[in-house]
Amino acid sequence: MLLTVSNLYFEKGHGFVLKPFRKLGVEDAALVIIGEKPYRHGWYNCYPLRVLTRFLNAKVKVLTQIPRQWVVSAYKEADLFLFGSEFGCAPLVMYETFASSTLFVTRDVGNVRDHKEVVKIVRTPDGMAAVARELLRSKSERASLSGRAYELWSRLHTWETIVDQYETLYDSLL
Repeated sequence: MLLTVSNLYFEKGHGFVLKPFRKLGVEDAALVIIGEKPYRHGWYNCYPLRVLTRFLNAKVKVLTQIPRQWVVSAYKEADLFLFGSEFGCAPLVMYETFASSTLFVTRDVGNVRDHKEVVKIVRTPDGMAAVARELLRSKSERASLSGRAYELWSRLHTWETIVDQYETLYDSLL
């Protein structure tokens, strides 16, 4: 199972992720897209993707209004997380993949380069397809990278650690 979690806006890169999935060539793969349709500016989002994907590939599922515990479960069950967003600062979904021991394959956006030792960064949909194909073939490489990502998250990116960093920052500013 390949997963992407983000609200259904064009800029979130669902189209970018769909292209490599269609080229993947892995017979038993499925792509699950979890997100919510925007509440405003309906003309400027990719909510139509929700309907369109039914026709693109039967193995693509777009899920909305999913309880948080199901989303967390999807993270844990996924083999790979594909991130196609065009923008971002520090993608929260990256840290959620680390916490769930799921490997993160992403465009070069925000601070993902800061974690290049545990994520796979791609430039094109073809590059994402090639990386995903190789990782799906190599369970040991996926386990190694996702294990290192989990260790990084548990050491540096838990809420307890982040809260302490915020407190230190605020104390230094005051």
